[in-house]
Amino acid sequence: MTKLNVRDANTGDFVEVDLENPSGTLYVPDYNTGEIIPVTLGSSSVGPSLSDYSNVIVVDSGDNGDYPTLSAAMTAITDAAAGKLYTIELFGVRNG
Repeated sequence: MTKLNVRDANTGDFVEVDLENPSGTLYVPDYNTGEIIPVTLGSSSVGPSLSDYSNVIVVDSGDNGDYPTLSAAMTAITDAAAGKLYTIELFGVRNG
């Protein structure tokens, strides 16, 4: 089972998300407005599917990816738009 700990922007608590079977609602800040919005995990009706992402970035702290840290990968994305989506895959990245 692959899990990711993320901070819920609404409560400030860390939430464990099962990446193989996501479910529930997570509150995240909107990148453009900063407004806190709900995201329903595991819902096929919310947002784009993985196949809609034409740009894949791999983060691997073992130097086997495009970037060694998530922050470096996110900084490198300067042209994301509604028609140019990115997905970031994390391997060997630890919280902290």
